[in-house]
Amino acid sequence: MGRSGYSPPGVPEPPMGSSYLPIGKTGYDAYCRGLTIINNKGETIDVDRVLTHVDNPNLYQIMDVPHLKPGNYQHFVLYGGPSEKAQVQIL
Repeated sequence: MGRSGYSPPGVPEPPMGSSYLPIGKTGYDAYCRGLTIINNKGETIDVDRVLTHVDNPNLYQIMDVPHLKPGNYQHFVLYGGPSEKAQVQIL
């Protein structure tokens, strides 16, 4: 499964989360916690890492934090990005 963001062709990519790249602090970053990972048998499993993918790390980033605190199922993800509109070209 997974999730993705999308913009139609010719439309700038929208900002993600707080519209800033994540810095590793929940007071600033958008985040999801207590993520549930389900294997191909439909069982909930605890994992050390998840596979993340971003098409353009200058626009969006994801920080995978597998064990936020002790215990099972403590997976945590921070995310964010400024979008294409926020990119500045210096000439």
